[in-house]
Amino acid sequence: EGYEIVEAVDCVDAFARERPEFDTSARAKAEAIIHQFFSDILVESARQFAAEKQNELAASEQNSQSILDSALDCIVVIDDDGCIQEWNIAAERLFGYSRAQAVGKEMAELIIPPELRARHRAGMAQFRATGDGPLLGRRIEVPALRVDGSKLDVELAITPYQVNGKAIFTAYVRDISERVRSEARRAA
Repeated sequence: EGYEIVEAVDCVDAFARERPEFDTSARAKAEAIIHQFFSDILVESARQFAAEKQNELAASEQNSQSILDSALDCIVVIDDDGCIQEWNIAAERLFGYSRAQAVGKEMAELIIPPELRARHRAGMAQFRATGDGPLLGRRIEVPALRVDGSKLDVELAITPYQVNGKAIFTAYVRDISERVRSEARRAA
């Protein structure tokens, strides 16, 4: 913008040299108009850029939500305090809590059986202290709880990542209760 203003002021100077009747007052008005013109262009450009970025962000959020909503497996996202940040439709169906009921709550209190909560919290503390955890990056089979207190068997895979310097964990959960029951019947 600075280069264009200098060129415009140079044009005003050239005009003023050719027209002696172009007084200081008129020159000041012309320069003020030039500065306002370029300021308006800058403001409008910034507004358009912000609107484009807002539209891109909204489209990205809609895309992310569509992916979460269409996933067949449960997707549960928690922060480094163990509080639920995201809870997809599959998680609503499997565990019985709506997204509104789950988001913001400690995951351990909702779906981890009481006898495993201390281990879960110790694992979270270990991750905060060391950046590593015993269950990260692998598939495990564990019991879980539904809203009515009934237990089910789930396959779980947890992936950690960083957002703004804080740990976030995405858990992919699948109900394997029927398979576990079938295997137990076969073994018996």
